[in-house]
Amino acid sequence: MATAIVSGRVDESVKHVADVYIRKQGLTATDVIAGVWEHIAATGEIPVLGQDGNQSRKAAAAVKLAELRARAPLGTPLASMTDEDVREELRNRD
Repeated sequence: MATAIVSGRVDESVKHVADVYIRKQGLTATDVIAGVWEHIAATGEIPVLGQDGNQSRKAAAAVKLAELRARAPLGTPLASMTDEDVREELRNRD
């Protein structure tokens, strides 16, 4: 099977955060891109993006949270909290 190169640009912080999640799944960026293209080719469906084609507010918030965690000093509560822990902490604040 012949292959083709597909390239694109994303915000650097989005790439950094996505790379972490992709590695946690045991995948590479190439695996994800190939999977998305194969899905589109097989179904004709394109993954849902924000209204203007950009990342959704939820995705943007996730990126900002990951950036904040990355800058948090080791040993602080934020550095070790899960997404759900952070949500719960914010729900309980006044």
